[in-house]
Amino acid sequence: MANSRRFFRFDVMLKVYLQRQGTELKLTEQVLKSPQRVQLQQQVRSLDSMIGQLLEDMSNRGSKVYLLFFSINQRLNYFDWLLNELLEQRNPAQHPEFKFRSRDDLKHKSPEVKKESPTSLLVAGIYGEIDSALKSLKGAIEHVLDDRLFVFSQPIKKPFDSLLYVKNLESLVLREVPAAVMLDKLCRKYNLLNQLYNFLKQAYAPISSAQGWPKMEINLSAGGVAFLSAEKFSVLETVDVFMELNEIVLTRGKVLYSRQENSRQAVETHTTLYRTAIEFQMPSGSAQQQIQAFLQHEEVRQALEKVPAVTVWAF
Repeated sequence: MANSRRFFRFDVMLKVYLQRQGTELKLTEQVLKSPQRVQLQQQVRSLDSMIGQLLEDMSNRGSKVYLLFFSINQRLNYFDWLLNELLEQRNPAQHPEFKFRSRDDLKHKSPEVKKESPTSLLVAGIYGEIDSALKSLKGAIEHVLDDRLFVFSQPIKKPFDSLLYVKNLESLVLREVPAAVMLDKLCRKYNLLNQLYNFLKQAYAPISSAQGWPKMEINLSAGGVAFLSAEKFSVLETVDVFMELNEIVLTRGKVLYSRQENSRQAVETHTTLYRTAIEFQMPSGSAQQQIQAFLQHEEVRQALEKVPAVTVWAF
């Protein structure tokens, strides 16, 4: 017997965002493939070459800070690798190297901080920035929607400012103090990667927060959704439907119909409205469960609203 809860059956008010395959996704791709992104990645590659040479010189001289700077750069390389996969619209978790790279990153520990040393505070500061960015990225990868769309809830981040920690870093770099030159390069590399991360946040901003989504009345089930809108959709058009339930839920569907509605609302407002129905295409089991649980909760809530208040208890 078919599950009746899969069919259009319940009216609810929800924050909804509809992402059309032919429009919004093209805009996302344009952001991700912009010339500025390519330029930033070229600058990262150029810095990589310089940092590699500096690390080699430190290793040959037996420098005590070699391992510290090597560790920071390895974490930046992991950050770089994750970003590149995401910017190419690939899920890093599906890459055969993902587990190895993730385990390797866990080997790098936060450096010991000497409060009386500005240099030590700078090292701790940049390490903390990298750590925060990686945790944010890995969180987005773990909570990917439908295994292909990512939610980046962290706001756009400003560049890391070394002047907050060391006032004379630039003069030390001009004097070619090796540790200062290395720290300067690592900070610059992080800031370039942070700009690339901001590209991701901008590209996926429409689906990363329900705050700006319109609240609308929809007819919802685990099998599809129907609604009134001023926008006409094409039959069989693919649409990603994002809904704010207890969390953001994504389902992909095909438009069954989009017909002009001669409703009282349309007449009174002198607007053209369309009744559109979208059937979900193979929604994930978790999405179906979330929708069904939400609808059951709404049924109970709305039913309780109709129950008259009890003024006298009688047994």
